[in-house]
Amino acid sequence: MNIQPIKTEPAPLLAKPMAAPVKGTREETVQDSVKSSVPESLLQALKNEPEVRADEVNRGAALVNQPNYPSDELLQKLAQLFVNDARNTK
Repeated sequence: MNIQPIKTEPAPLLAKPMAAPVKGTREETVQDSVKSSVPESLLQALKNEPEVRADEVNRGAALVNQPNYPSDELLQKLAQLFVNDARNTK
């Protein structure tokens, strides 16, 4: 006996239209609460800061050039923090 498989065409999937962002989403709420909880003087000081801080870029470049950075002690502390965090999230 020879059984032929039934060939069917899959139904096309219709893409769902993307919903417009809803006003009052969690992200907007968090941003609004941060803005309302931070004094205006601090927000203005932040706006006055340059986007790239040359002093921090230079500090990072100096650290990269140090052969023992980060130290074994620092790496051990970070590893322990990661392990502890992983244990606490289960």
